[in-house]
Amino acid sequence: MEVQDEKGRLFPGYAAADCLTETEGTDALRISWKSGKDLTALRGRLVRFRFVLSNARLYSFRVD
Repeated sequence: MEVQDEKGRLFPGYAAADCLTETEGTDALRISWKSGKDLTALRGRLVRFRFVLSNARLYSFRVD
C-alpha cells in the first residue's frame, strides 16, 4: 500500500516498496512503512490509498 496526495503524488516515506505488513489472524493485515512513519503526520490532509495486491482480493479496509 502507498499513500498519495489528492492528485496522485506519492507522499515521501509512504511508498509501496517501503510498505511492511503484519498478519493479524488469518485475514487482517497491519500496515507500516520502513521509515517508521504512521498516518498521524497526514491528519487533516486529503489522501489516496493505492493498494498493490498479488494473488489477493481487498474486501475492505479501516484506518485507526
